[in-house]
Amino acid sequence: MIQSCQICGNEDNNSFHVAKEMHLGLRDEFNYLECVNCGCLQLINIPADFSKYYPQDYYSFKSPMQKTSWKKYRLSKRTAYWLNHPTFIGWLLCLGKKRPDRLIWSKKIHLRFSSRILDIGCGSGTLLSEMAEAGFTNLIGVDPYIQHDIAYKNSVKIFKSEIYDLNNKQFDFIMLHHSFEHMQNPEQVLNKIYTLLAPKAHLLIRIPIASSYAWRHYGINWVQLDAPRHLFLHTVKSIELLAHKSNLVIKDIIWDSTASQFLGSESYKKGLSLVDSKMPDLTKEDLKSYRDMAAKLNLKHDGDQACFLFTKS
Repeated sequence: MIQSCQICGNEDNNSFHVAKEMHLGLRDEFNYLECVNCGCLQLINIPADFSKYYPQDYYSFKSPMQKTSWKKYRLSKRTAYWLNHPTFIGWLLCLGKKRPDRLIWSKKIHLRFSSRILDIGCGSGTLLSEMAEAGFTNLIGVDPYIQHDIAYKNSVKIFKSEIYDLNNKQFDFIMLHHSFEHMQNPEQVLNKIYTLLAPKAHLLIRIPIASSYAWRHYGINWVQLDAPRHLFLHTVKSIELLAHKSNLVIKDIIWDSTASQFLGSESYKKGLSLVDSKMPDLTKEDLKSYRDMAAKLNLKHDGDQACFLFTKS
């Protein structure tokens, strides 16, 4: 059994945990190492074949929902507004609307419609499609687990490939929305991404955070442990170590955990999978309590997920 941390190399006094696959309800068991030094959780017994754990109906592979022309128009104006391309119509349509969690980072980055944008681990490309509808024109996605390449009418292209297949290309903005934790060899991944970043470009990585209340409270029932799909569950410290090794600078950290950290984890505590038809009964008061608690944890930098923004050093 692996005894040393793959992030910082520590071999002494590390902890080990056995977690079950609960998202699909398969309940296969997997071993995780928890580093006592950097806190990173890492899967030890990596499956030789992941296809069992990424079925064709896996949520990120679903095609973007077809919308009416009016709905597409509203979404495009709102998305452009949230991505710092405001118009009066966009402002009106966003009144009373909360900026989506997946776009919470957008206040920090001023992208041009012509910016070269790469989404790594994008699934079927839902976010890229929304950005295309908003006016962005240079959008590419890669995901090794989709069935085949996808070319949308809105010019978005999704390739069934790894990032290592991208050569002689550079991008103004690269994003990984909850995909970095699915990848082996995170240092190698960041080193490759470094070569793909244009001068003054930004890198965004949204991931679950192991140094969080949810992990301390729920342990192996923490919904975002997500064995075996999540190979590395990082802490701020382990991300800082990786960034330093890869010549990247963390410019900002945005904490964006939601009530899902409680809803899913409470289900796992009861032995229920996320696809189980029998879910715990929740009142409106319960949901409000979970949302309020998530907001408080984010303010304390103790939520179970965060968005890291990087530039080259």
